[in-house]
Amino acid sequence: MASPSNPFSQLGTKLGALLALTAGIGVLYSGPDSSKLFFWHPFFTILAVLPLATSGIFVNVYNSKIRTGGKVEDREAAPVASGGAEGAASTEKTRDHEEKKPQQRLANLWHNLLLISATVAMWSGYYVIHTNKEINGKPHLTTLHGRLGFIVLIAYTTIVLSSSLPLWDYPQKMPSRAVVSTMRLMKLSVKNFATLHRYTGRILYLAAIATMATGWWTIHAASNVKYAASLFALPILGLLY
Repeated sequence: MASPSNPFSQLGTKLGALLALTAGIGVLYSGPDSSKLFFWHPFFTILAVLPLATSGIFVNVYNSKIRTGGKVEDREAAPVASGGAEGAASTEKTRDHEEKKPQQRLANLWHNLLLISATVAMWSGYYVIHTNKEINGKPHLTTLHGRLGFIVLIAYTTIVLSSSLPLWDYPQKMPSRAVVSTMRLMKLSVKNFATLHRYTGRILYLAAIATMATGWWTIHAASNVKYAASLFALPILGLLY
């Protein structure tokens, strides 16, 4: 049985809560026309952002906890006085690092797979709304929701192709020589590029939440704005944890 402090045990609880939240929002968001093609647009986009993209962020947070042992004190511990003790501590640290590698690689794998899946779901949502408008002879990208959503879609696709795939197993394993050489041409180190990936991803996640909120506004009108704002603010708490 997993201990309460196990980060993956905590992650499972949060994933379950996100799936329940997604189901609730999906029912509320779809409106009275759930039998039509349009229904699948909010279905796929909610699926992309709430359980998939949010879970990808949680996995990355827990991967950081695995690397640090979940304790700031471990990184800031005072050095021991004895040289022999220092050597033993160094050996123990190396052994601990090697034992954590499989967990870290698993977390990297899930982070990348979740974000790739989120991007695929976003494209599915775009496809159904594009097809629905073509069938009904309506113009595309005429609203703030549509324009912002298209920007988020292209940006997520870009970050997956430029970061998630090249940095698949980083920091446990360095990317290929071709990737490293390309970064050098851009005057970026791998570490700086990974940091850029992380913060850009957070900004795009918030933009995706904002896109969902504008879609809610379009469907359910301004009378529900306070309710919608509080509902869509919930996933953002994951970034603050």
